[in-house]
Amino acid sequence: MKEQIFIISLCYLAAINLIAAAVVLYDKHISRRKRGSVRRVPERTFVRFSILGGGIGTLLCMLLIHHKTKAHDGLLLKIGILTLLWTALLCGGIYMIR
Repeated sequence: MKEQIFIISLCYLAAINLIAAAVVLYDKHISRRKRGSVRRVPERTFVRFSILGGGIGTLLCMLLIHHKTKAHDGLLLKIGILTLLWTALLCGGIYMIR
């Protein structure tokens, strides 16, 4: 039973991280358009995805495509801390299964 819950949790985390990375890519794409033509994704959306467990996807995608990394140290810090918390939860889950 514990293993099934763990596998479901991993599937959830994989899905939320893929969605979060797609949102970052979408915002990067929109940022290159003419100003005001399409509404940008708010930074709080990236933080919310991190709260839901999508911090790794958000952070990796932001760093790989250099999106919101220069003047947004606070945003990177928030996402990084939330990612560390989720990693600790995941490691605790692995430990409990054993």
